[in-house]
Amino acid sequence: MIHLYVGVEPPKDRTFVRLQRRHINVPLYSILSTITILGMLMAGAFLFFNIKNRNHRLIKMSSPYMNNLIILGGMLSYASIFLFGLDGGFVSDKEFETLCTVRTWILIVGYTTAFGAMFAKTWRVHAIFKNVKMKKKIIKDQKLLIIVGGMLLIDLCILICWQIVDPLKRTVEEYSLECMQSGPRGVFSDSKPPARGEL
Repeated sequence: MIHLYVGVEPPKDRTFVRLQRRHINVPLYSILSTITILGMLMAGAFLFFNIKNRNHRLIKMSSPYMNNLIILGGMLSYASIFLFGLDGGFVSDKEFETLCTVRTWILIVGYTTAFGAMFAKTWRVHAIFKNVKMKKKIIKDQKLLIIVGGMLLIDLCILICWQIVDPLKRTVEEYSLECMQSGPRGVFSDSKPPARGEL
């Protein structure tokens, strides 16, 4: 049996390997960004409602300052989604390391703010109803703010030490080869070295 080669150039005698970065899927990133924007708009509406009606009896009883912190923390966490979707295709290598640090800080501070405010509110309810003698016990929002501030201070100390001792660095990982389409110039394969922050 005779095999005929069809092409304008002689056939290649080896496999060509082409290194290629894999980037974030732009349509998927666009969809997630749109959902994130809707979430931030909804959070902003809640924040506006809470501030506008802060003197209402029911809103006052629910600790409007703590509610604002919960919403602001959630909005910071939402904002980190935009930053986590940026990779080497959108920013330079030098800016990528800074981006890794910034998005990590924003996510941690946002989560601690939201969770700390919810924890403080829950603790106040527990402290009031734990009073078996039914004495009138008032825990002001200032004390709850101190609790949230203490949590944020601990987080900031950890983040600062982390940044000084072992800052985030950009690393490139090479993955197994993938077969790509064949053509008259040969069969191409590529490895997938996505640039990402080393967490």
